[in-house]
Amino acid sequence: MLHERRLDEARGELDRATKLRPDDASAWYNLGLCHAAAGHDTDAVFPLMQAVSLDPTRAAARYNLGFALWRAGRKEEARMHLEIAGGQNPALRRSVDRLLGKTPPPPALLASPPRPRAP
Repeated sequence: MLHERRLDEARGELDRATKLRPDDASAWYNLGLCHAAAGHDTDAVFPLMQAVSLDPTRAAARYNLGFALWRAGRKEEARMHLEIAGGQNPALRRSVDRLLGKTPPPPALLASPPRPRAP
């Protein structure tokens, strides 16, 4: 459902799953991803925090929590989670550094797109 973008249906199912199995980090993580995919970063924070508290070694959950916090304007809290995620999973390090302004974006992102020429 999540991959098919049936987000409302997926959120309902995952909300039920977290009530039935409140210790299931994967259910909380996927619920948080559902909220984030719908653009509801503030709503994504709580389920992602639950996922991280249940499985602190899950770098993807911590990264997505940091990203949701960042987009919700909670930058200092986000920075902490992003730094930890980057340390837990080196594959996330470049993305974390770029988000935190530690490395410049790739040159393609700095260039302006070509302007269409008038006929």
